[in-house]
Amino acid sequence: MSGATLVASCPDYFGNFRNTALPDAAQCPVKFTSATGQVFPRSIRNVDGALRCVITFTPGTGDKAPGFDFISLLSDTTVDGQNVKVWRIDRPNVWSTAKPNGEVDYPIIRFQAGDRLKFNAGGCVQTGGSGSTWKLYLNPQGDNAPQYYAGTAFIKNITAGAFVRIEGLVTQQNNLMSQQGNLLPPFRGTLGPLPKDPQANADYILRLGYQDDNIGDNSYFAHDDGTGNQCQNVGPAFVEVTVISGPPVSGALLSPHSKPFDLVWDMNNDEDENGLPLNPQWNFALENNGAQPHFKQLCGAAFPSVFGWNYPINFTTLEQICTSMPVSFDLDPKGAECGGDPFPGHMNFAIATYQGQVTWSEWSGLWPNDNDWNFNLVPPNGAGLAGTGDAPGSAEAIGMEFDYGDTDLGMPFWNSLLFPPFVGQPSPAIQSAFAGPNDDGLQGVVIGEVGLDGVHGGYSELHPVFAMAVLLSQTSVPGQPENVIQNWAFFLRNFGDEGGCSAQTWHWASPTGDFFVPLGWPDGATDVGVTSTDVTSWQTPASPVNIEKDPDRRFTLIHVHAPAQLDEFGAGGTITLQYRIPGGMKKAPPAHKAPDAKESETEIKDLSLRIADPATRAKFAAAMQALGPKPVPRSADKIAVNVSTTVTVRKHVPGAASHGKLTPAHATTNEAKLQRNIAIFKLMQTYAKDLKLDVPAQLPAALTPAGAKPITP
Repeated sequence: MSGATLVASCPDYFGNFRNTALPDAAQCPVKFTSATGQVFPRSIRNVDGALRCVITFTPGTGDKAPGFDFISLLSDTTVDGQNVKVWRIDRPNVWSTAKPNGEVDYPIIRFQAGDRLKFNAGGCVQTGGSGSTWKLYLNPQGDNAPQYYAGTAFIKNITAGAFVRIEGLVTQQNNLMSQQGNLLPPFRGTLGPLPKDPQANADYILRLGYQDDNIGDNSYFAHDDGTGNQCQNVGPAFVEVTVISGPPVSGALLSPHSKPFDLVWDMNNDEDENGLPLNPQWNFALENNGAQPHFKQLCGAAFPSVFGWNYPINFTTLEQICTSMPVSFDLDPKGAECGGDPFPGHMNFAIATYQGQVTWSEWSGLWPNDNDWNFNLVPPNGAGLAGTGDAPGSAEAIGMEFDYGDTDLGMPFWNSLLFPPFVGQPSPAIQSAFAGPNDDGLQGVVIGEVGLDGVHGGYSELHPVFAMAVLLSQTSVPGQPENVIQNWAFFLRNFGDEGGCSAQTWHWASPTGDFFVPLGWPDGATDVGVTSTDVTSWQTPASPVNIEKDPDRRFTLIHVHAPAQLDEFGAGGTITLQYRIPGGMKKAPPAHKAPDAKESETEIKDLSLRIADPATRAKFAAAMQALGPKPVPRSADKIAVNVSTTVTVRKHVPGAASHGKLTPAHATTNEAKLQRNIAIFKLMQTYAKDLKLDVPAQLPAALTPAGAKPITP
């Protein structure tokens, strides 16, 4: 003993003696009581050449000898009034086959709301097999290392609901170091804080896993130097977790994030009544002072440069360098007809709600174009913007699209935008209708599937748009400046497709059948009422609509309920609201010109231009034109919806976004598009020589909708 410290020379994993020390060794025999009241008899042990005060471990025999999961509490101190614990697990279990992710629970290491975490790890693992089989636990090297041989962790509300590589968490911590440079060292580069969660008592524990194709034969036995000598003189793996506890932190509690294209929002405040994130931002912008991410620069390595009919996606690389969130793809290559930049379709994240100025962009046109109506939205503080991969500049707006073919706009206000009626072509007046009184667009709120358009360089879009509401006018009642009238137009539907380079229909599901469009209150408003409504529904039975208010969060809610036993529905029209604003309307901010943020929406290329012979070209063009979707006639007789002028109070109930969870749209096969693709494929095979295209004998199964069989003409 040297004072309170025990010093010794102990053999390490390789049998070499090392000098080691254990502070406060006299305290080690004191029993440890866990947060759940379980008592553990601690003991001093030599763990691979280091003295540890071990709380618990699992004895092992054979290739698991002398044991594993040696859990120690390296330090337990108070820094600046907050408790700081450093936990260590030596020789973590990396061979558990009980669960798919090699999952091992460590309930003795438990967290609470408000805690901040920091990870450290190292050492090596024997991964089984023949030859040099040891791999680094944190950042393995060699063949298959991007996919296998790494330690992972799962912390609810930190790791985006999945097991992620600890290496990624460490990288995220390093990125946060500069942002938290004014904090004391224990608090710098920490993850969290953990939000309040109804299930926190059960779920806030440490879970570790391991990536391997044959996890059962792993161990810490029979050391070798590993691939490329990565484990030369490196012993068994370890994990350290620093837990900084304190009172639950008020203010912003950011959703789990670690990669540049992770969506991030404040779980305390940025949630709408649907449980969707409100104005979520890309993590890259948060970590780079608002700079916009460029998808092809950051994520292009996940999409090998393959042209024609094959666009493979390296999902392992995508997870490592791009996003930790579960994403889905809607791809529809069709060879040269629908090219990819960097992929032919859409990369989808989840449904979200954005506020901002809405302007008209363009109509893509009828077949062979996709009949999409395109709008722009300028979000607050640049939320959700991403620069395109094929242009050096920054984006000014989020693109918004919906296919008129699956959207019935024969509703009050919206039907005035049609020319001719019920075909799809918008009226020339639509540009001025959405320019607004100050030429900066209409104040609006839009709900849609957040995604990246892979056909046009990877810019941010809401596609399909599920709901849109725009403020048409705002005036004071003559002689009553405290009474302000707002006239809104809206529509809401629960389905839509993603245009020409897509093959699926996407649905917005609600467990209760309740859908909401949140309209923010004007500055200074204290109450709201309804003066008039003109709302219609698309189908029988009609969608019930009523107006509610949330004074605490300052939202007026257009509440649309799904009709019973209908998979697809929609409703919309106009609603006039009257707000009480003591002192009258606040002065409007200076007007600015609407952004010129038009991205060419030409997706389906005119392949007939590749044919030299005029007669053959005409035959091919006619055959292609015949495959186009037929215009859907829309009845002018809509079903009137009786909307009560009584505004009820609705208290917000925290939903998915308040728990750090996304709500993805659900994809189903679009049978009409699938059959059209088969016909186009046959047509391209027939004219392959004239088109000067190498058309495969069979459309690859990976590029057909999920679960569909390969298409063979």
